[in-house]
Amino acid sequence: MARETATMGVRPASERAAAPAPGVPEPFVGRAAELAALTLRLRGPASGGGCRVLLVAGRPGSGRTSLARRFAATAAGERRVLALRLSDPDGTPHPPGLVAKRLLSELGEETEALPLPAPSRRTRPAPACARR
Repeated sequence: MARETATMGVRPASERAAAPAPGVPEPFVGRAAELAALTLRLRGPASGGGCRVLLVAGRPGSGRTSLARRFAATAAGERRVLALRLSDPDGTPHPPGLVAKRLLSELGEETEALPLPAPSRRTRPAPACARR
């Protein structure tokens, strides 16, 4: 069985441009408690390092994108924010390999040579992400 391997190069931070936070939705109502909970998690003590991964989940149409955008705009002044969609607006999940490639790309990793894993294979992008 042939196996492909890829080497990922890390670009220096000076070469990476931080993406601006997505536009903040207006009006934004009824999510003060959720926004406060996310902010508390962001500002609380980190376990095992300085990286935070926060997930906003919900049913399609529940306002998760609006909440995530508002939080990203709020947090952008304090931390680097990476926002990735894990599903289409209708709730169809994105393949884990595609999400992993997008994440690594946002972190400045070279992903051109990385093959997308077959949908049935479980992907663990941990080695490249662990440095972040």
